[in-house]
Amino acid sequence: MNGRLREELDYCVPLGIPHSRFLSWSEEDQDKALAYLREMAQVCSDCGTRGAEWVDDKFAYIGDSVRCSGCEVLAQERRNVPDGAEGVRVRLLPRAVAELRMEQGEGIVDGLP
Repeated sequence: MNGRLREELDYCVPLGIPHSRFLSWSEEDQDKALAYLREMAQVCSDCGTRGAEWVDDKFAYIGDSVRCSGCEVLAQERRNVPDGAEGVRVRLLPRAVAELRMEQGEGIVDGLP
């Protein structure tokens, strides 16, 4: 897969845009979409800032604490993961999905009892 195609798919797939539809856009619109994709790749997935924002001002942002119930549940669940466990990803499932899986005798987590 060439680099341009990979970028196009990286843009289209998460948004549910058929690649053929993307290719029907003007070249300018395609270039703008891919430029946006490249710009967003510079954003830290944890804090949401760009490295360049910190170059001239090491205090460009001020920390702020906000309680998130979802993050609290994730932190609690992470404590249930055994030390040394590899490849375990903790995630949130809607209650209805988790209960349905348990009713069907499945584990809440894919592949685990």
